[in-house]
Amino acid sequence: MAANNIERFNTIVGLVFEQLYRAFPVPITIDEPAIAKAMGLTVELKYHDDDPRFPPVAQIGNFDDGSSFNGMLWAALPWLVDEGYIRAQGQVRSEEAVLTSKALSILNAAPESLGGTLGAKLTGLAKEAGSEAGRAVINGVVGQIFSFGLRILS
Repeated sequence: MAANNIERFNTIVGLVFEQLYRAFPVPITIDEPAIAKAMGLTVELKYHDDDPRFPPVAQIGNFDDGSSFNGMLWAALPWLVDEGYIRAQGQVRSEEAVLTSKALSILNAAPESLGGTLGAKLTGLAKEAGSEAGRAVINGVVGQIFSFGLRILS
């Protein structure tokens, strides 16, 4: 079954949160190729004019239906900033990214149904994002993050 935009958004958000949770409190640049690879997309490093003196640029493939991974990621990151989950710099909000206290509070929450924190549940899920079952788990955790966040912060 093809993923829809909400499923892709939730998977991307889960993988972003996982990177930021592991790095907290140190601001990082979101590893976009790692997210794409985790989702089973092709990532190819291209050198500027085939000159290895310049750093390579990651060329990331599209989803199976032709929709853009970059477009989805670059829409998700500013949304996370606007909603107060992350602070970040740069044109697409992928640089100097760090969780806000709001996001950290939610990720440190431990709903009884999980038997641990939401952040701990996300940690390590990146390797499972390439499978439909793995994406379903990530989507479920992200759904819990947003719904639990609404409950504890309202």
